[in-house]
Amino acid sequence: MWRPIDILDPGFQLSFGTSAALVLCARPLSLRLYPPLLSNNDLPGTKFMIKRAAADYLAANLVGFFVTLPIVTYHYGMFSPVALALGLIALPAVSLLLWLGLTKIAVGLFLPSVGMVLARPVEWVTDWINVSVRTVASWKYSAVTLPEAPSAWWAGFTVLLALFWAAGSFRDRRIFLVIGVAISTVWGLGNVVLDPLRHVVRYSNVIAATQP
Repeated sequence: MWRPIDILDPGFQLSFGTSAALVLCARPLSLRLYPPLLSNNDLPGTKFMIKRAAADYLAANLVGFFVTLPIVTYHYGMFSPVALALGLIALPAVSLLLWLGLTKIAVGLFLPSVGMVLARPVEWVTDWINVSVRTVASWKYSAVTLPEAPSAWWAGFTVLLALFWAAGSFRDRRIFLVIGVAISTVWGLGNVVLDPLRHVVRYSNVIAATQP
């Protein structure tokens, strides 16, 4: 409310937008991946709890990936084909870093010396994440740069498509999901491929018109 223009900022969209998507859609998607117990009187066993936790973990990563993909593609003109797999691996380390950092801040306010000790594990986890990111970035196809960023209308449509899918709106209407994905794919390719070609054709026409 204080700075409404931030809604156009990619950092705001990726943080607040993804958090909102997780709150709204992660649980419904998780319940579709692994349904709950049929009766409330049934006591969940260890096997059920492990599968339930795995479904929650996978659902959170799926929602995060499919919601952020259009936003990143629109703002930065690139996407990472391996982002989903890497997110499944990196999330525990990032979560550990978050809790270590919060603990260091809270303890350091009252016991600075103990906070200094906690700084070492924070540094270790941070270094591991940095090395991992740099290693993946060196892979040939870890990121694909597009010749032209897709339109904002495409990004908005694709985000809504991902949200409705995760929330279960297409559960009994799979044909509409297929149509939506097809529209998004063709539309995105049109933005990325046809727009640069239009620029080339327009530039060629200008050059041809100026020739004697």
